[in-house]
Amino acid sequence: MFSEFGSDMVAGVVFFSLLFAACWSDIMSRRVPNELVLLLAVGGIIYSMSGGAWFHGLLSGFAGLALGLLIWLPSWLLRLLGAGDVKLFAAAGAWLGPWGTVEAAIWAGLIGGLLSVAYLLRHRGIRGVVFTISALRIDPKGAIQRERDDPTRKSLPYSVALAAGAVIAAWFPRIMF
Repeated sequence: MFSEFGSDMVAGVVFFSLLFAACWSDIMSRRVPNELVLLLAVGGIIYSMSGGAWFHGLLSGFAGLALGLLIWLPSWLLRLLGAGDVKLFAAAGAWLGPWGTVEAAIWAGLIGGLLSVAYLLRHRGIRGVVFTISALRIDPKGAIQRERDDPTRKSLPYSVALAAGAVIAAWFPRIMF
């Protein structure tokens, strides 16, 4: 998608920069600013419309945005992700279109799983990882609820995984499908 020199490369740098800024904010403050998400979404719609057939691009941009929202909305409803993470991915979907958004979500899920295991290992050790996975297998809803209610709980800035999935899908389109 952004692999050709010229305006596509410039758009790719803008896309990456906005995602990087959102991730940095999430890492530092556990918050993804709405202004940044709005800028990413508007930029994605404009980029989608710039391909020639502006109306088709407009539909593709909005379809990617809506699909990005729908894919991660259940995770927000279960309080597994923050609203900023979901909005960030939806805004990235405006750049990627529907197929790119699906591919990005798969990459993000894989990367997020790896980051989650690494995070658990770092903060809880191997026994903590085994305990958490066992608790999820025995009582998924209860384990998630106990985890949420723990005041000492540290959270993973999941925007990093979501942004990484979006960047992979944008810079290397269709390597999965």
